[in-house]
Amino acid sequence: MILQVDHVALSSLDFDKDLAFWKELNYNLIFLESSIQNLEIKIPFLKEFHEAHDLALIANQDNYSIELLNHHHLNENQAYIFPIFENIPIQFIETERRKTFFCDLKVTSAELKETNIPCYFFGESNQSPFRFNKIVMNVNNFDDSLAFWQRLGFRILKRDNLSAILLFQSLFSRSDLEIVLTQSMNESNYFLDDIGWNCIALVSNSAKKEEEYLKNSGYPLTTIQELEVNAKCLQIFFVKGPSNELVEIISPKS
Repeated sequence: MILQVDHVALSSLDFDKDLAFWKELNYNLIFLESSIQNLEIKIPFLKEFHEAHDLALIANQDNYSIELLNHHHLNENQAYIFPIFENIPIQFIETERRKTFFCDLKVTSAELKETNIPCYFFGESNQSPFRFNKIVMNVNNFDDSLAFWQRLGFRILKRDNLSAILLFQSLFSRSDLEIVLTQSMNESNYFLDDIGWNCIALVSNSAKKEEEYLKNSGYPLTTIQELEVNAKCLQIFFVKGPSNELVEIISPKS
């Protein structure tokens, strides 16, 4: 059973710069580890595999936690995940492009300052709290991807012909985290070292049971591999969704 959304992963080749950026948005560093084992099960999902990588987890209450990952390589392909920021101070936005709708959610597409990473935002206030509890995923198999995310514990809030807003409510936190699926014609494969946001991680109470459930549902996935992070032993595997979405499933080793 999926218990909660753990984090969304962001490629980084400069932790100092990126940590300073997110600190200004009231994110706190939970832990940082350098030169730790890179999982062999990730080899098919990396353009360039290195045996060691760096990672840092940062968090802001009631928002998506962010895992900065340095795979020591950055693929030039654009990832399929885009954040939606609410009330982000305008000084963090580099360029404003155009307004768009996802169901009845009106947002503006832009880029984060000094990163050239695309994003969406709504609300422009230095007074109201910054929120990051929504992400957009471009999917080319809309109905199949919608069913995939429902199997992972998300429920549909709203839907139209080209987009749907799904909600995950955790039993263990107050955070309500949303995914916006939007129809795309892009049939690319995606990689964990793509530029920008490239993977969402979910916590399960049993990696083994989750693996069996997703395998029986017909989704391609890796084997389970163990990794020690922040003095905890975790069991991890990856599953690929119908639109090539990459999802990491994590459970503590019992």
